[in-house]
Amino acid sequence: MKNKYMSDRTLIYTWCDTNYSVFIPIFCASLLSTNKNIDIEIGTSLQQLSNEQSEALDKLRKLHPDAQILIRTGMYKEEGSKRVILDNGVSVQSSTVRFITEPQIKDKYTYISDIDIVSLDKDFYESHIADMKEHNRTYSNIVRKHTTPRLSGLHFCETKYQYPLDLRDVDITGWNEVILMQVTEKRQKLDYETEWRPVHGVHMSANRPRVEGTADIPGWFPKEWDYCKDKDNYKKKWFEFKKSPEYDCIIPTIENNIVSSLIHSLEHYYHFRYYLELRKRVVSKYSWLYGKVTRKIKRIVHL
Repeated sequence: MKNKYMSDRTLIYTWCDTNYSVFIPIFCASLLSTNKNIDIEIGTSLQQLSNEQSEALDKLRKLHPDAQILIRTGMYKEEGSKRVILDNGVSVQSSTVRFITEPQIKDKYTYISDIDIVSLDKDFYESHIADMKEHNRTYSNIVRKHTTPRLSGLHFCETKYQYPLDLRDVDITGWNEVILMQVTEKRQKLDYETEWRPVHGVHMSANRPRVEGTADIPGWFPKEWDYCKDKDNYKKKWFEFKKSPEYDCIIPTIENNIVSSLIHSLEHYYHFRYYLELRKRVVSKYSWLYGKVTRKIKRIVHL
């Protein structure tokens, strides 16, 4: 692996267990289709990628020869469905691992992400760098002001201020985002006022509540519905991604699994919301006719 130590690039870093390893190809493809000057590193407890996954990633590497795509398989043993055992024998939440491990690729910036996000914003790292400069911080994230304050799980930072990690006096068996906050606070002063922390795409979690009025559409709340003029129209960006050469590389990896099911739900979601918006516009435009017809029906009923 070539060394780009502290190069002027952004590393996208995450970790996943076996269940979520199906997201690896679409995670990488969406990032590479919308961002230049990035590298990707994914740790996973999965022992070995499938042939389809390996072939898809090789195609992406050929399409983007300047980008490193490092998959570290066999990282830690799974304990049940949502926990892993570290090398020292400590059991932690699977979602904690990306906050208490260090990436091998050392770019100037690091973005710690969830694995189940399809990135649709172009060169999103630029907005985080601008956010850090504007607020004089070495990271870009928000403090969630719950009973126990914590950072959000999408954490952009200048690498040299985040690593090496100092885990002394940190209870790594606790809540994952609280751990991230404790680790970050050891090296940097936290900003409790900022409220800007975008997702940059669609968080395709199968665990989100359903959209009201539907049985099978997850409530991902992507940006949308100003169809004509919104530059952040994720419906348009999603279908642009589906037409990209990066998406072509991964098609064999998203057949008959949870990812294909979630893609179906996503597109159903867009069509469902389009129907609601269209209905609202029609009712608004022809409200005079609706009122006139309603009054006439009432007169007939009372005859």
